[in-house]
Amino acid sequence: MIKEIDEAILASLKNGLTELIPSESIVLGGPEPKKKSMVFVDASDFVIEDVCMGTLRQDMKEEFEETFDGDGKSMKFKLSRAPLNQVLFVEYPKGRARNAPDDYAADLEGGIIEFRDPPPKGKSIITIKYDLPKPVGEKSFLKFLLTYNIAIVAGSNEDRDRLTLASIEALFRDMPMLVKHGVEDMKLIRGYSAPMDSDKTLRQSVLVYNVQATVEVETRMPPMEKIEIKKM
Repeated sequence: MIKEIDEAILASLKNGLTELIPSESIVLGGPEPKKKSMVFVDASDFVIEDVCMGTLRQDMKEEFEETFDGDGKSMKFKLSRAPLNQVLFVEYPKGRARNAPDDYAADLEGGIIEFRDPPPKGKSIITIKYDLPKPVGEKSFLKFLLTYNIAIVAGSNEDRDRLTLASIEALFRDMPMLVKHGVEDMKLIRGYSAPMDSDKTLRQSVLVYNVQATVEVETRMPPMEKIEIKKM
């Protein structure tokens, strides 16, 4: 359903079940006939819980990133745009973030960054990212409640039980990784065993998870057209 979340759940299972089943046997979709020792991940249902009106709607600001050379002496750096809405980040050297007011002061109206100490000499050593006050669009947020069915099929009850337990452990252990990929909450709400529709001699264990995620939707404002005023 949501590609990044699908792929994160698949990655967690493939990593956690690596000693029990080949990674190519863990796939998206529903159980297939005559497939043994497989794990199927299927987003079977979803609900848009909240269309996130009002306070969860945000203006999009135009963002810019500029780099500057350091000479070991200069402390003031003039940005190409002004006024600013806010400074998003400042770093020098690359990878080392600087914080206001300890490391620098920002003149938002004039578009000037003044450091407490001069940055060292170096080519493009200073990076400053900022945005402007005028909105260029709007961000809305759709909150999804997804239902994932993880169906585990194996040739024996013993193998199926091992795969089922390992799947639960993998997803629990990898929750921090899943959060980074957009999963806000993931709960195992039930599990059950049932015969395969395609082959009644095989049984499947099904884990049912509720997954909560928020999807960002961007709506850009069209550019203003030139308005001509004619004398009557």
